Amino acid sequence: MLGYSLSPLPLTILVPNTFGEEVPSECSVTIGHLIDYLSNSGLIFIRNDQEYDAHAAAIHLKDKYNYLQTDIQTPEQFIEKVGSKSMLSGKLYLVRLKDGTTVALEKWLREELVRFSNSKK
Repeated sequence: MLGYSLSPLPLTILVPNTFGEEVPSECSVTIGHLIDYLSNSGLIFIRNDQEYDAHAAAIHLKDKYNYLQTDIQTPEQFIEKVGSKSMLSGKLYLVRLKDGTTVALEKWLREELVRFSNSKK
């Protein structure tokens, strides 16, 4: 089963700044980037032996993050708790790359986190 066509809602966690205005936290910006990166990747997401398009995968991760966000303070925790495996079955999430190889989503997200973090230096 490949994909569904719902548009993901923006992912933003707001924190007050010194002027009382709410701005996205650095963590939420990074997590939002990881979800958007997956959504726009064109890869196939494999969850519990079923295939989904990247957009559907991003929606799933965003929904799971919304459920668990009080337990997540860092992008690394997001990857570990949201982007690594199914809470129900314990099976690893996988992505099929454009060359046909399959890798753990956790590894793929960690590589993008490193690249994204380095691009901000």
